[in-house]
Order: sequence, then structure tokens, then C-alpha cells
Amino acid sequence: MAGREFSEDATYTVATSSYLCAGGDTYYAFKLASDAEQPVTFGFDYEALSSYLVAGCDHEVPEEYKEPQGRITIVGL
Repeated sequence: MAGREFSEDATYTVATSSYLCAGGDTYYAFKLASDAEQPVTFGFDYEALSSYLVAGCDHEVPEEYKEPQGRITIVGL
């Protein structure tokens, strides 16, 4: 939240995977919220990415995301 305090009275938008939105991995708060708020979801998470690239980026990956950023590490393969 960019250093701002959380407000219980505010409305927030959360982007997450369908799995977590359904309460997976013990994220039950997302499940409870989604039952109350009826989230907007895509059939698959890759559809959300595809929609973002088509609608928001004119079919092109933004420059800042074209090179690996070192934020994901795969271990134990």
C-alpha cells in the first residue's frame, strides 16, 4: 500500500490467483471476502495475463518486464 496505513472502512482491489481467491493455501480471508463481494475472475490465470497484454499493453510485454528480474527462484528440480 505504498506506506499508507490500512483502513477498515476503505474498499480495496486485490489481484490474486483463482486458487488463493477460493481460499487455497489457507487464505480463508480471500474466500470469505469473495463470497460476500463476488469477485471478477477469469477461467484461468493466464487469461488475466493475456487480457492485460492485449488491452493494457497493445499486445506487447512492457519493456520493464522483458528481462528476468530475479524475483522467482526454482529449486529442487
